Amino acid sequence: MFQITPPNVKYHRAISIVEQGDLPNDTTLMLSFHTVDNTFKPQYSVCWVVGTFPANRPGQMPAFYNNQLVFVYPNVDPETNIVYPQTWREVDIGQKTSLEKKEDGVHVFTTPVAGQQGAVVVENKTEEDRDLVLGFASDPTPTPILYFDAVSPDADVLTQFTPIVSAYVTSQYQQGQIMKNGVEVKPIWTAEMSSLKETTVLIFSRDKTTGEFYLGPAVMI
Repeated sequence: MFQITPPNVKYHRAISIVEQGDLPNDTTLMLSFHTVDNTFKPQYSVCWVVGTFPANRPGQMPAFYNNQLVFVYPNVDPETNIVYPQTWREVDIGQKTSLEKKEDGVHVFTTPVAGQQGAVVVENKTEEDRDLVLGFASDPTPTPILYFDAVSPDADVLTQFTPIVSAYVTSQYQQGQIMKNGVEVKPIWTAEMSSLKETTVLIFSRDKTTGEFYLGPAVMI
């Protein structure tokens, strides 16, 4: 059972994934967040972090998270499905913002107001379908987490987001890419971010007999 930090208590998490040089081949590891029960479908996870560990050499892969949520109006590359934030607005749990289109064609989010308890909400107040993204605050632009495809005019996206992340051994996606086809392999590790320590070191390894991959906490001797 995950131990959940109260949603509006701000926190940061740093993950360092370490491999000690025992992999026989270059191996790619991917982290992504789970989709959520939502009033809007379809929704897709966005690839969070990708790193390739070299064969027969030690490697390290960092990942950084904080729980300041952000709604994003993105540019999406039509060939790669990679998300590029265009404009955004930070929101806290229990708040709502709206996407509007100004007379000059610029899209902006309104100042957040009280919304639904336990959720963040965004409304499409433009006259056309709009793609929207939930992410978290990072520098220089937000990091995308979930992608909502073609939100209709005057429609709300209500999200009760819990930051559950999984790790997969796959080179299927690039960082920031919308994961429209799901993931072809099962996760080797899953955690709720607020249940982790502020800094967590994980060891990435492969069983030489079975070929199975493992990811777990570093063991202190």
